Amino acid sequence: MSAKVTGPVPQKIIGWLFFLTILASIIVSLSSSLLSHGLPRFLPGLLIWGAAIFFLPGLSAAQKKQVYGMSAIGVVGLTIGFMLKSDLSFILKALEANQMVIAMISAVSLLKVINPPTADEDEILPRGRLALLRTIFGVHAVGSAINISALFLVSDRLSAHRPLSLLQAVVVSRAFSTCPFWSPFFAAMGIILVSAPGAELTTLMLYSLPVTILALSITVIEVMTHPEAPDTRGYPMHLKAVWLPVLLAVFVIAAHNIWPEIPVLTLITVICLIFTLCYLGARHHGHGLHILEQQISGQLPRFSGEVAIIFAASLLAAGIAAVLNGLEMPLPIDRFGAWEAIMLVVAMLALSMTGMHPVGSVSLFASLLTPVVDNPNLLGAAFLMGWGLCIGLSPFSGLQISLASRYHINRLALMRTNWKYMIIMLACCTALLHIYDRL
Repeated sequence: MSAKVTGPVPQKIIGWLFFLTILASIIVSLSSSLLSHGLPRFLPGLLIWGAAIFFLPGLSAAQKKQVYGMSAIGVVGLTIGFMLKSDLSFILKALEANQMVIAMISAVSLLKVINPPTADEDEILPRGRLALLRTIFGVHAVGSAINISALFLVSDRLSAHRPLSLLQAVVVSRAFSTCPFWSPFFAAMGIILVSAPGAELTTLMLYSLPVTILALSITVIEVMTHPEAPDTRGYPMHLKAVWLPVLLAVFVIAAHNIWPEIPVLTLITVICLIFTLCYLGARHHGHGLHILEQQISGQLPRFSGEVAIIFAASLLAAGIAAVLNGLEMPLPIDRFGAWEAIMLVVAMLALSMTGMHPVGSVSLFASLLTPVVDNPNLLGAAFLMGWGLCIGLSPFSGLQISLASRYHINRLALMRTNWKYMIIMLACCTALLHIYDRL
């Protein structure tokens, strides 16, 4: 989900403002965790508001519709809340602009300089079921760390000499869309840890393992039994490509156990930044700073579209929370249980079919449901399930739009191919959420 930024100067400014957001977010978060009087959390958010001046004009029409729509609702909500005597904390929350999440995805995007080796450029693409199986697990493993770049890397290679087939599109899209179920390096986990206060990273990852395994297993069975599988080319993914996500996940979990008082998002941001700097210093020596500057100026601005939606979602969430606080309206439910959780997943999926980004859905429902949630891990698990299904199944998701625009995949054909997968996954989610509600 990238945005076009016109001109090299605005692009550099955006990139450096995002990088400064990483540093400022780390400093503010550590000061709040380790000192008695921490720095105000909205300070890094001001850098994002500054960057918005430059990246908003370059958004696509679809992105502008979502960003301006959520922002307008948020501003109206804040205004009404202020009139209803809500306190200024909601305005300060809006000024934060989800800075911790934006800092995290910016730091994760810097990992692209490591670019773990996947296959040699001149290596012949293998055919058959085993090749497709390796492609599924390879895209999932590498994508869990370097995000959608892994999907593009594989899809570009598969379509270099022939169009990407519908079966290949199913393979790469399913493999990638299951990453948000569990990966701490996706915006999904960051947003949900913020939106479901009290949810634990390790618990959410454990809750997400069964749904991830089920989703990948369903995809494997479907692909292995497909009549075109024996003659379809896969990607020659090697085991050495998975060292980065595995090592990062181990470091994050270990750091969280050693320093539980530091927010998980901050730990992820710090670890990704340290990994990037150590790699550049060890591999490129004096050239490292130049490569880092290129990454900041050239790559970070490409995430402006995703940043814009996360930024607007913070306004939306603050506005809705301000109105609810001012009205003091009780919700029609007094407990958030398994059935409410599966209804949440279905509602997120339905909204995604209208073009609503999962960030907006999470912000909306978190504002409404948080007062009655006594099991934040259940809420977080439902959000993660909904997020993964939304990006994998909605023809309006950034993933499917990219497949259509870049590889000429028919989104309706892909949606028709996925309908059985959707029903089975909803049934699996229903069963798992009932189990989690009883834990």
